[in-house]
Amino acid sequence: MKEYCCILILLLIGITNVHAQDVSFILNAPTSVVKGAQFQLQYILRGGSGADIDIPEDIKGFDVLYGPSVSEVYSSSNINNKVTSESNVTYTYLVMAREEGIFNLPAASIKVGSSNYKSNIKQIKVLPPDKNLQPGQPITLTTSSSTAEDIDSNDAFVSVIISKTRVKEQEAITVIFRFYTALEIRSIDNIQVSECEGFVPEDFQLPANRQMSLEHYNGRNYYTLDVKKTLLFPQRSGMLTIPSCKMEIVFSVPSGEKVTTFFGPQDVMIEAKKTLTTSPVTIDVIIDSDADEKTVKNNLEIQGFDKTYRDSIFKIN
Repeated sequence: MKEYCCILILLLIGITNVHAQDVSFILNAPTSVVKGAQFQLQYILRGGSGADIDIPEDIKGFDVLYGPSVSEVYSSSNINNKVTSESNVTYTYLVMAREEGIFNLPAASIKVGSSNYKSNIKQIKVLPPDKNLQPGQPITLTTSSSTAEDIDSNDAFVSVIISKTRVKEQEAITVIFRFYTALEIRSIDNIQVSECEGFVPEDFQLPANRQMSLEHYNGRNYYTLDVKKTLLFPQRSGMLTIPSCKMEIVFSVPSGEKVTTFFGPQDVMIEAKKTLTTSPVTIDVIIDSDADEKTVKNNLEIQGFDKTYRDSIFKIN
C-alpha cells in the first residue's frame, strides 16, 4: 500500500510540473510594402486551438487574394523535470496593396474553448512603385546598374538625418545614421563614427535583431537600416561639426553570367565589398541668453537623465 501511495504522489508531482503557455492572438505583417505588391497577413494563435476566426471582409486599401491557409506547430520540452508545452496555429492570408498611404490592418477575433480572443491592429505604410520600374520586373524591387567592380552610389549609401541644424547651447540634437540599399546585402561590418568634439553624446541602444524596412526616397524604393542613433548636447556656441560615419558592406550583385533553371535564366550572384562614408555635417550653435543651469538641468531631467549625469554637464568646461 505504501508503494502505491509513493507512485501516486510522484505522478501528481509530474502533473503539477506540466506547464502550458498562455493564450495569445497576434497579427503579424510587414511595416511597409509597395503598391501592387503581394504580401502575407498572418494571425498567430499561441497556446490554444481555435475555431471560427473572423476578420473584416473588406480591408481598406487592400485586396484579399487568398486565405486563410492554416498551419499548426506543437512542441514540448523538459528542463529540470519541468515539462512545457507550446502550440502555434497560424492563419495566413495573401493580400495585395492597391492604394498608397498609411493604413491600419484590422484586428481579427477567434474562439478558444468558451473564450473569445481579439488580435492587435497594425499600422502599415504603402509606398509608390519605383519610378524606374521596368515592365515585367517584380514590383517590390528597384532597378540597378551595380556590378562587382562598380557599386553605384545611388544604389547604396549612408545618410545623416539630423533633427535640427541650428540650436542653442545644451539643446539636444537627434542624429541618425541610416543605411539605404537597393541591393541585396550579406553583412555590415566595422561601423566607425569619430568623436564629436564640442558635444556630449548619449547613444540610443538599438535592438540587435532589428529588421530592414522599406522607404521611398527620391523616387526610388530602398531597404533601410538605422546603424546608429544618438543625442548630442552642444557644449559651446559656434559652428560645430558632426563627423563622418564609415562602414563596410558586403553586397550580393550579378556576376554577368546566367544559368538556366526550372524557372528560366537566372543571374549568377557574387559578393562585392564596399566602404561607405558620410560627409561631415555642420551645426550652428547659438548662445541662449535666457537659459540658466537650472533650466538646462530640468530639460535633461524631463528627458530621463539621472542627477549625476545632469550635474556632470556643467563640469565639462
